[in-house]
Amino acid sequence: MSLSYQHMYHAGNRADVHKHLWLVAVLDALRALPNPITWIDAHAGRGIYDLESDAAYKTKEATHGIKHLWDQSHLVDPTWIRLKQLQRKVNPARDGNPTLRYYAGSSVLAAMMMRPQDKLLCAELHPAEYAALRTTMKAYSNVALHHEDMVHLIHRTLPLHGTHGGMLIDPSYECKEEYATFAPLLHKIAKQWREGTLMLWYPILPAARHELLRAQCRELMPDIIIDEWLFPEPEQGVRRGLLGSGMIIARAPEQARFAMQAQTSERNNTP
Repeated sequence: MSLSYQHMYHAGNRADVHKHLWLVAVLDALRALPNPITWIDAHAGRGIYDLESDAAYKTKEATHGIKHLWDQSHLVDPTWIRLKQLQRKVNPARDGNPTLRYYAGSSVLAAMMMRPQDKLLCAELHPAEYAALRTTMKAYSNVALHHEDMVHLIHRTLPLHGTHGGMLIDPSYECKEEYATFAPLLHKIAKQWREGTLMLWYPILPAARHELLRAQCRELMPDIIIDEWLFPEPEQGVRRGLLGSGMIIARAPEQARFAMQAQTSERNNTP
């Protein structure tokens, strides 16, 4: 894992919206059952991101992501409405009107969705991001923070047979070798957590390294869902040339699959 990556430059971009729509759909489906949930965020980040920070202003990636979608009143898909409601919780109103300055990342979204009987485990290796995450998570209960990389947390936590829940793996892919690493890792996790819903995000870039990752995952786990959002225009920020966002989901709950099918239909008809 590269410690040079800073998600604050990319928070709220189209890839974030894509992965967080899936996160909300999966967690809502898991919450529909009475079983306690154990959820693992393998790359927790700092939790909340300021979209008016110098880093966000430098790339302006949120402009085509959450900011573009925020005021589009014609978007009525329930999963999008749910994500927007959660984002409003971290954005105080100004003059009585809902605003968008802060963006809740995957770890805070999951924390907001945990019930009293649920448990959230967060791994974050970057020292500054972990320090910010500790401050942010003081507002939430049932959260365990781990200052380590996801591999160490997984080795200590698994197996989790008989446990309801899942995991989001959201690496930076700063090291190109990661594309060959995560398919066998996801397969190993799937064997050690047979009831877990496993989610892996990947970027779609001109070098097309994601094709190897996608093919390996299909070979090892034929029943996975692969959902890709191809952007009309490539990102022009620090992650220049980002052509789209991909999600690989193993054991997606049926409710989440149906929810995201409806969401994708609305997304494809949104300029």
